Amino acid sequence: MKKSVKVLLIAGLTLIANVLNAQEEATFETITEALEDVYVNKHEVKKLIIWGEIAGSDYISEESEWKYFRILDEFFINLEEVTILTSQDIPDVDVEFKENGQTIKSQRSLFYAEGDGNTSAMWIKHFSAPNVKYIGSMAFGVCGIESVYFPSVVGVGAYAFAYCHHIKYIEDEDFASLVEMGSHMFYCSQGLISVRFPKVEFVSGQCFYRSYALTEIYFPEARIIGSMAFDMNNLVSIDLPKVTEFWNHAFGACYNLQSVSIATEFKEETEILFHGGVFGFMTEEMGENLTKNIDLTLGEYVIPKPTGNIWQKVAKNNPAHGENNVDYEWKSITIKYIGIIDEINDIPIYYLGNNMYKIENMEAVELYDVTGKLIKKYDVNLIDLNELNLTKSLYLFRIKTLKNKNYITKIFFN
Repeated sequence: MKKSVKVLLIAGLTLIANVLNAQEEATFETITEALEDVYVNKHEVKKLIIWGEIAGSDYISEESEWKYFRILDEFFINLEEVTILTSQDIPDVDVEFKENGQTIKSQRSLFYAEGDGNTSAMWIKHFSAPNVKYIGSMAFGVCGIESVYFPSVVGVGAYAFAYCHHIKYIEDEDFASLVEMGSHMFYCSQGLISVRFPKVEFVSGQCFYRSYALTEIYFPEARIIGSMAFDMNNLVSIDLPKVTEFWNHAFGACYNLQSVSIATEFKEETEILFHGGVFGFMTEEMGENLTKNIDLTLGEYVIPKPTGNIWQKVAKNNPAHGENNVDYEWKSITIKYIGIIDEINDIPIYYLGNNMYKIENMEAVELYDVTGKLIKKYDVNLIDLNELNLTKSLYLFRIKTLKNKNYITKIFFN
């Protein structure tokens, strides 16, 4: 007889399983009762959905049922996925507790327990909690989790996903509401390849430290990058359009970095702060200035302004002494301009044909490619693009008027 998908309904629990000749419904008042029941075919359960209130708020007290999560596989030996529909906070790690009048040092969290013979839950593969707002510290530390779904989470404790080597991707929806990442959130999670956090503004210190496989990041709203946040990974390019502050070694030892884009969306002067050595190492003992291998793109309103290929300084050896500060030298620096596109009523632009233009009421014109790289400056109103070695593509004119206004308009070279 072919197995069919059945749903076992339990008060507070829903067990989704491939069940052969099993009862379709069972009702229990608590998780404890469900685990102790001898009639449910627990071997067939692969997904567990908890929709009722979970007793307690820690992993130690007798009445709390949170402590059962890390040993669920002892009852459901084929369990891989857990979903909780409650909006309760996932408790923080318990660091110490009382036993027989003595204080016992320990660490116990949702899926990790130090010193009790069951240190980590390698069986858990998928965890979903669509209504949870807070994930406690070390909740998923050192476990086998492969994917998570926390769209409502706004707070995360320290080391929440530390040493989770089996997570490869974090997508936009997984942490859709998170603004501030917890300290060391993915510390040493060496399987991470790509992470996307659409609303995060603060990337905590050592958040992705030694996540060696990490090659792609997406932080469109990030303002602050903490100390050693991305130290020791394989990022090739980064784009942080709203960042204003970097802390020491934020991108230390990122030897594969080739392009960096910083603060390109600001429309007024904004200072970008470097606290210590942000990119690579500056001491002879620890290696060369890695920025010599990086193409840098800056927003038009970024300060300090670059000088040639020099931008920002890094403290060598002792940050407290200004005499030790040395310049960051980049492979190249490109300024990306933000302007008013095609709003040029007071600037007559005539296309004369054959890639030739006449621009009136202008003081100066700059020609850029679509990446923001400056190609040529003009101080005459007759522009012949055929004089340049251009490829067929879209380009930009940045026009400064006699009234000291700036406009950008798109043109096409064919």
